[in-house]
Amino acid sequence: MTQPLLLSSPTIPPAHQIIDGRYVRLERLDFHKHHDGVHQLHTLPNADSRLHFVFGSPRKSGEEFDSWFLSACKSRSDSIYYAVVDKTSGLLVGYQSLIKLEPVCDNTYDLVIHWGPRLAGSRGATEALYLFATLVFHTLSGYTRLGWRGNNQNERSKKAARRFGFTFEGVSRVPRAMYNCYCYEAAYYSMLHDVEWPLVKRAMELWLQPDNFDGCGMQRRKLRTSVGHSTGALSTWVCPTMSP
Repeated sequence: MTQPLLLSSPTIPPAHQIIDGRYVRLERLDFHKHHDGVHQLHTLPNADSRLHFVFGSPRKSGEEFDSWFLSACKSRSDSIYYAVVDKTSGLLVGYQSLIKLEPVCDNTYDLVIHWGPRLAGSRGATEALYLFATLVFHTLSGYTRLGWRGNNQNERSKKAARRFGFTFEGVSRVPRAMYNCYCYEAAYYSMLHDVEWPLVKRAMELWLQPDNFDGCGMQRRKLRTSVGHSTGALSTWVCPTMSP
């Protein structure tokens, strides 16, 4: 039986206000600076179908949105939210967060992502994920696992997890996780700092190089991040108990 990995308590996430990349910039979510941009993402055509799978995100109603957004902007030890800004246009094109969905598992963060149509599927999305993984594994202290949990019916989420090099761990046997007030079967993926991440880090750095893209921004080489094999079970989690 796999034993839980025991670590000393990690440090509380510091206030990294800006994380700069080549194509995108991550900015700590600010109520006044980012309110309108995030609200626009929530009111785009087909936004409801995207938000359907995003943990905790409200729909379009004013008071509900403002309450959620104010909470997301606050500094907390169990979550940290960033806006994703396209560096060419200066527009807010998405947001993402690191959340401790399992407080007992102090060495783990789970991803919550909402990328708008301008960002999803682009090199900026890959860089945004790369910047977050670098934050977790290199900047913060004591974190060894990055989790990706999504609705098992969300094929786009599962495809993205595999592309980014996350390892499939399994599907909950009963609908136990909850998004937006309904239970669902969750598909679990993870990336460990000493297993998947070294290969994924190198692959992403090579793929993100400017010479990998033509004048229209189309890739010349595909991203190759596959490591190991799927376990099909939850026994590989480093948490003592049991992220779109």
